[in-house]
Amino acid sequence: MSSLLIVKPVQPVAVVGRTELARTLTPDPKEAANTAAWGSIRVDFGAAVTIDSVFIGYHNAAAGQQWAAGTAAASGGGLIDTLVPTQPLQSVGYGELSHSFVRGAPLTSRYFEVNTNGGPGNVAVTIGVIAFGLAWQPEFGNEYGSGGVINDTGSADRLSGGGFAINEGVITGGWEWSMGDLSNDEMQRLYHGILRRVGNTKTVLVVEDPDPTDGLKDRLHWGLLTKIDRYERFAPNACRVSMRVDDWA
Repeated sequence: MSSLLIVKPVQPVAVVGRTELARTLTPDPKEAANTAAWGSIRVDFGAAVTIDSVFIGYHNAAAGQQWAAGTAAASGGGLIDTLVPTQPLQSVGYGELSHSFVRGAPLTSRYFEVNTNGGPGNVAVTIGVIAFGLAWQPEFGNEYGSGGVINDTGSADRLSGGGFAINEGVITGGWEWSMGDLSNDEMQRLYHGILRRVGNTKTVLVVEDPDPTDGLKDRLHWGLLTKIDRYERFAPNACRVSMRVDDWA
């Protein structure tokens, strides 16, 4: 089984009892939530859903903090079933803000919860995104030749004196890859279950490799599928498609 995952988020109705965290349910990480402490974060989907993946993005967790996620009761009181064992909340990678991701056996519930160890006192908590979903995973993953992409919203024009006139923008990353050996069933589940539902304007999570090791943060891409090539069948049960995800700033 490959390491590549694509997760279409399932939108909760609300964050239960913590209205200050409502902005974490919007796709734009710049609509961040600020709170005094991590603690328990419980979401209500309004009806039972099946989830196997949880993403917390663009946050400022401190080194040593731990987290766990799973199903919860309406009244809280801790996790009922846990997706994975407790693990570090801070993912090692480049940049200031961190991302965290876990995937386990699928669980079905109306309420899901994220529990943390609270972290150090007197430190304001910033969280950009909290997302839940069910991951799609191809058997063989991506081909060789995949790689990171750079997007720069600024501009630079050469001046006659040899310098540059620079309008600084925001620099974001992304990832471009091809999958060259998808079965007909995998292609149908990808096409109808994800691509036709998200298109180029709804946010997805693409995970190059979910292994909780150094660099996990940089293998998580919360963004838009800006390139979706038509898929091609080149053998009776083998399809190929190329895609690209551009990260939110």
